[in-house]
Amino acid sequence: MFECKVGSYFICDCSEIYLTREQAGYLAERWDVCLCCKCLNEFKESWDNIPDSEK
Repeated sequence: MFECKVGSYFICDCSEIYLTREQAGYLAERWDVCLCCKCLNEFKESWDNIPDSEK
Protein backbone atom coordinates (compact mmCIF):
# COMPACT_ATOMS: atom_id res chain seq x y z
CA MET A 1 0.00 0.00 0.00
CA PHE A 2 1.34 3.41 -0.99
CA GLU A 3 1.68 6.04 1.70
CA CYS A 4 2.84 9.54 0.88
CA LYS A 5 5.29 10.90 3.41
CA VAL A 6 4.79 14.56 2.58
CA GLY A 7 7.13 16.70 4.62
CA SER A 8 9.40 13.71 5.17
CA TYR A 9 11.39 13.86 1.95
CA PHE A 10 14.47 12.15 3.35
CA ILE A 11 12.57 9.03 4.43
CA CYS A 12 10.41 8.84 1.33
CA ASP A 13 11.40 6.37 -1.39
CA CYS A 14 10.85 9.02 -4.05
CA SER A 15 13.89 10.94 -2.78
CA GLU A 16 15.97 8.41 -4.71
CA ILE A 17 14.25 9.17 -8.04
CA TYR A 18 15.88 11.90 -10.12
CA LEU A 19 13.63 14.03 -12.31
CA THR A 20 14.75 16.83 -14.57
CA ARG A 21 13.19 20.26 -14.07
CA GLU A 22 11.15 19.68 -17.20
CA GLN A 23 9.85 16.34 -15.94
CA ALA A 24 9.04 17.73 -12.49
CA GLY A 25 7.23 20.69 -14.07
CA TYR A 26 5.22 18.38 -16.31
CA LEU A 27 4.07 16.36 -13.30
CA ALA A 28 3.35 19.45 -11.19
CA GLU A 29 1.05 20.82 -13.91
CA ARG A 30 -0.96 17.59 -14.10
CA TRP A 31 -1.04 16.13 -10.58
CA ASP A 32 -1.59 17.74 -7.23
CA VAL A 33 -1.04 14.57 -5.24
CA CYS A 34 2.01 12.39 -4.60
CA LEU A 35 2.86 9.62 -7.01
CA CYS A 36 4.26 6.33 -5.81
CA CYS A 37 7.76 5.31 -6.83
CA LYS A 38 6.45 2.73 -9.27
CA CYS A 39 4.45 5.41 -11.08
CA LEU A 40 7.37 7.85 -11.05
CA ASN A 41 9.67 5.22 -12.54
CA GLU A 42 7.10 4.33 -15.22
CA PHE A 43 6.75 8.03 -16.01
CA LYS A 44 10.53 8.39 -16.41
CA GLU A 45 10.66 5.35 -18.69
CA SER A 46 7.89 6.75 -20.90
CA TRP A 47 9.18 10.35 -20.96
CA ASP A 48 10.71 10.06 -24.43
CA ASN A 49 7.37 8.83 -25.81
CA ILE A 50 5.50 11.96 -24.70
CA PRO A 51 5.18 14.31 -27.68
CA ASP A 52 7.17 17.53 -27.33
CA SER A 53 3.95 19.48 -27.90
CA GLU A 54 2.64 18.08 -24.58
CA LYS A 55 5.79 18.81 -22.58
